[in-house]
Amino acid sequence: MPENKSILEWGCGVSRITRHYEKFLNNNSKLYACDINSEMIEWNIKNISNVKFELTSYNPPTNYQANYFDLVFALSVFTHIESKYQKDWLTEIARVLKSNGIFLFTTHGNHFFNKLDESHLRELKKLGSYTISYNQEGHRMMTTFNEYNSFRLQVEELFEIVEYYDGKSNLEKVGGQDLWIVRKK
Repeated sequence: MPENKSILEWGCGVSRITRHYEKFLNNNSKLYACDINSEMIEWNIKNISNVKFELTSYNPPTNYQANYFDLVFALSVFTHIESKYQKDWLTEIARVLKSNGIFLFTTHGNHFFNKLDESHLRELKKLGSYTISYNQEGHRMMTTFNEYNSFRLQVEELFEIVEYYDGKSNLEKVGGQDLWIVRKK
């Protein structure tokens, strides 16, 4: 079992993953989870013990201490953050991770590009990302698509890419989303 780790699920929703983590950690490890949805955080606090939940805002920063976490993970979170804010969030995650800390996350890559029409695809190729915006920030129907090479350049400013799985070639990993495992430089 990993010893004395601090782990954060960023964008936890109803903590479908965090709620199971304590089975794999020793008693000295600390689990944290945050989300922008106050109803989900309230439900988590009432129903899940041994996790420190926190409501966070749509834009960084968080209230977490710098260089604190060994691992931050975010499954299907960048997929619902507007591309104009993604770099800010990469910077914030790097801030809260310890040196050599791991960030595991997913994005909508080329497996999902067929959801876009020709004009949106042109915009994606031109800018490297494209967001279909909706009225409510963070709502699951707001979707951002990331082109690998463009997003990789942003990631590599702060992190070393340890592993990357293209969702189109690795459907079984996370339902077609691109899976990134990166280490803070």
